[in-house]
Amino acid sequence: MNYKFLYLLIPLTLLMYACQQKNNTNLTSSLSSTESNSALMAKLESEAAYVYQSNKGVLYRAYYQTDQNVLIQTPEKLLILPQKEAWAKGALYKNESISWEAQADQIIFKTAGKTEKLYQVSPLVKTYENEQQQIKITTTLENEQNYVLVERKDAPNIKLKQNDKTANASLYSNDSVQWIETKQGATLIINGIENRFEPKK
Repeated sequence: MNYKFLYLLIPLTLLMYACQQKNNTNLTSSLSSTESNSALMAKLESEAAYVYQSNKGVLYRAYYQTDQNVLIQTPEKLLILPQKEAWAKGALYKNESISWEAQADQIIFKTAGKTEKLYQVSPLVKTYENEQQQIKITTTLENEQNYVLVERKDAPNIKLKQNDKTANASLYSNDSVQWIETKQGATLIINGIENRFEPKK
């Protein structure tokens, strides 16, 4: 047996393994060691998460944590970035090579020398009104399903699942309530009684 060759092979194998581990670490180096991937994904799929879309239609999810970090799901991986700056309507989160700048309902995402502009698609808050009342509608994307939360004064909140969508309208409903939203306005139907609403100006 060629022991000299064996002695050379062992350190080479260890070096290759260390490089592989380093590469793997780079992919997840921003992840919290105290939470599992499933726990992180649960946060990203909750109603408290934000969903953004690029100009190419790619979705990104973000969960802004109480420790001033942001948890991000990109198409390639999960990240946790620390907050570096904050101002009235935004904040900057970054590490050595990645930055996530939140400004109102838009994001500037920089990674690997590439800059993308992202636009918030969930949650979206709209206000409607008629002569009798005002209504607040919050649209969210949870587990790849759209929902609306209907909030009215002196009435219980109602959460409805989207059941249909056409070019002109979106329908959210349960057994007794329907919310039909169009570009011109919306209709709330409770137990067969219709109320028409216009977007608040």
